[in-house]
Amino acid sequence: MGYLDFDGVRYWDVREKEKWYFRLEDFESDCLPSDANRRPDVMALAIKGVEAAQVEKDAMHEQAVKDEEMREEAASRREANGFTIL
Repeated sequence: MGYLDFDGVRYWDVREKEKWYFRLEDFESDCLPSDANRRPDVMALAIKGVEAAQVEKDAMHEQAVKDEEMREEAASRREANGFTIL
């Protein structure tokens, strides 16, 4: 879904960047580093568009899958060596 409608009125459409109600400077506010506004895909959406945001999102997903595999691998090694995590 790339738009937001209420009662037949379109309030937001991802394809109409010039009508967005946030500025790029809003992303550099005093928010936490973990704030979702700082995610690479959100920044790419604001600056470059939907296609670039999708590329960033796919890259983030691939990294998350690799991280999960590494955690599982480490847990297996710990278990094989008799270590437990409380």
